[in-house]
Amino acid sequence: MNHFILINLFTFLYVIANIAQAFHELTQQSFGQKKICWFSRKFVVHVINNLPSNSEMRIHCASGDDDLGYHTLPVGDDFNWSFCEIPYTTLFFCHFWWDSDSKERAFEVYDSHIRANLCLESGECFWSARDDGIYTSGYPDGRDYEITLYWRKLHTSRIMGFFKMY
Repeated sequence: MNHFILINLFTFLYVIANIAQAFHELTQQSFGQKKICWFSRKFVVHVINNLPSNSEMRIHCASGDDDLGYHTLPVGDDFNWSFCEIPYTTLFFCHFWWDSDSKERAFEVYDSHIRANLCLESGECFWSARDDGIYTSGYPDGRDYEITLYWRKLHTSRIMGFFKMY
């Protein structure tokens, strides 16, 4: 009898895992440029270069499933992407560099475990890189920006090694 229960349990778990995978693929469908989230909420993350004039910022953003690549943002540029949140599993992080790559910061820009309150009302998260640190807001008009993180200085050995990018 126990053998029968175990087989049914494993079969049930296998079916649930396949349904979860199909659900994930379905929620990630895009039609043209507009992403449609069938069974979950759509979020948009913006990374904006608001550094001083002539300050390029380099970024690398990714999740466990999607590597969004390395990008160089001139002042005023907004790198953004949308995704369909899978509750308690969606996580995106970014690594920022600027000032000839001597200042950097790596952090989570979206984590569905904590569901950054700033994203909930508008469905958009705004990360603004400024000369004193990185600010966040949940509003596209720029109101309520608050400093969240301060820049870290890179040591020369780190600049020449893994973290250097072009």
